Amino acid sequence: MSLYEAIFSWEDEYIRGTTYIEVEDDGYAIKQIAVTQNKYIASNRKDDEHHYYLAEGLLDVSELFDDGGNEISEKEFYITWNKHSEVRINTWNSTKEKYPIGLEVEGKIEVFYPQGVIVNFAENVIGVADYIKCKENLKILIPITK
Repeated sequence: MSLYEAIFSWEDEYIRGTTYIEVEDDGYAIKQIAVTQNKYIASNRKDDEHHYYLAEGLLDVSELFDDGGNEISEKEFYITWNKHSEVRINTWNSTKEKYPIGLEVEGKIEVFYPQGVIVNFAENVIGVADYIKCKENLKILIPITK
């Protein structure tokens, strides 16, 4: 059984590229990436123009089809996602060592996502934190580098 309801791609006139989105079975986008002529714009990295690029609110999968979306395989999505991520893998690994899961940190909340809160807590370092833990004391669940 898969974690997601579906994965889609479509030609996006606003972005001027191809957008890929992974939608959980509860209807929320969990990952999104656009491939343009000169860059990747993804939900796990802050973009100067598009901030954190992730659809907000519940998605109606039928509307994605109506807007020209095509269902794609998980493999196809992750080929694109991993190309974007692999250029930063060494930085990501060293950041994980410096900021292990469970480390208490203070930071500025960047954005709320269905899967957690993006927190900026060090220069060029953000993390995903659980909503409930944010209320009490922030614990990093997944460190991510910018």
